[in-house]
Amino acid sequence: MDALEKELFSAIFEQSEEPVLSLDARGNIRTVSRGAQELLGISTPVKAGSSWDSLLTRDDDETQRLDFSLMQKNPVMQNFETVLLAADLRRVPVFVTTRPLGTTAGAVGGFIVWLAPEGVRLDLDARSQALREAIMRLERLGAAGQLAASFAHQMRNPIQIIQSTAEFALEYLEPSSKIVESLQTVTRNAERLSQMTAAMLNLSKSGKCRLEKGDLNLTVEAAVMAMESVCKRQNVSLEKRLQPVAAVMQDTHVLQGAIYNLLANSVEAMPDGGTLVVEVAALGGDGIGLSISDTGHGIEGRFRQQIGKPFFSTKSKGTGLGLYIVRQIALQHNAKMKVESVPGKGTLVTLVFKAAP
Repeated sequence: MDALEKELFSAIFEQSEEPVLSLDARGNIRTVSRGAQELLGISTPVKAGSSWDSLLTRDDDETQRLDFSLMQKNPVMQNFETVLLAADLRRVPVFVTTRPLGTTAGAVGGFIVWLAPEGVRLDLDARSQALREAIMRLERLGAAGQLAASFAHQMRNPIQIIQSTAEFALEYLEPSSKIVESLQTVTRNAERLSQMTAAMLNLSKSGKCRLEKGDLNLTVEAAVMAMESVCKRQNVSLEKRLQPVAAVMQDTHVLQGAIYNLLANSVEAMPDGGTLVVEVAALGGDGIGLSISDTGHGIEGRFRQQIGKPFFSTKSKGTGLGLYIVRQIALQHNAKMKVESVPGKGTLVTLVFKAAP
C-alpha cells in the first residue's frame, strides 16, 4: 500500500466517526475506527491483534460469542445483540452487524464489523435504563409497522391489476390452451395476496387479529399451495401430513401469511434442495400442533437466543422482522411457538394452538 492509499484508508476508515472494526478471518482485530475507540475507550495500538472475544464482558456466556471459523459459511449478520467491555470496565450494550471482507474462491478473508450502541445513558439507574431502552425499541418497531402498513397499502393496486389482467386474458383463451392453467394460478395467488394485504392493513390499524372459528388445515393448505411452485424450482420435496383436527380461533389470512413466512424461511435454508415437511396433528388435551421442518443448514447455537428478536438477521437483505412478526401473530392466536435446530441438519418450528371452545 503506497502513501496515498494509506492516507485514503486512514481518512475513510481509521478516522471515521462510525464505530467500525475490521477483523481477519479468525476474528482478530486489525483496525479500529475513531468512533469505535471512543465508544469503547480503546486505542488501536493496544487492541490491534487482539481477538474479538477480548472485547466481551467477562460474564458473557457462549451464546453471545461469535465463532468466526463457522462464519466462513455465513458471514453476514445483522443486529446481533451483545454486551462489550469498555477499557474503563463499563458494560456497553451494542447491536453487531457483520459483512465479509475480501471474499475470494469461496473463502472469507476477514470481516467488517459495525457497532450500533443501544444509546442508553449509563448514569441512569437500572429501572430508568430499562424504560429508556424499551421506549427506543418501541419507536423502532413503530416505524417498521408504519412502513409495513404503507407497503401493504401500496401493494393493493398492483395486485388488483395483476388479477384483473389475468382474468381478462382468460376470457379470450381456449380452455385447452396451455396458458390457461398458469393464468388460473396467477389469479388464485393474486386473490390470496389481496386478502392477506387487507388482513395486514386491518391488523396495522387495530393492532389485533380478528379471531373466528376456522379450519387450521385449510389455512395451511392455502399457504402450502402458494409455495409449491417455489419448492419445485428449488428442488425441495414438499410433504403434507394433515390430520383432521378440531377448529381453532384464527384470523385466517393473517395466520396464512405467518405460515407462508415460515415455509419461505425453510425453503431459503435449502438452496441446494431438501425436504420440507408440514404437519398438523391433535396433541394431548385440547392442543393442536402445526409443525414445519426442513433439512436446511440449521441455526447455530450462538444465534438461538436471538431468534425472534426484532431486526436480528443472518441474511444480507433480511429485515430481521419475519420471525418476530410470526411470533407476535402466534401470541395473538394464543399459540405457543417453539424453534428447534441442529446446525447442518435442519430446523423444526412448532406452533401449538388450543381447540376453539
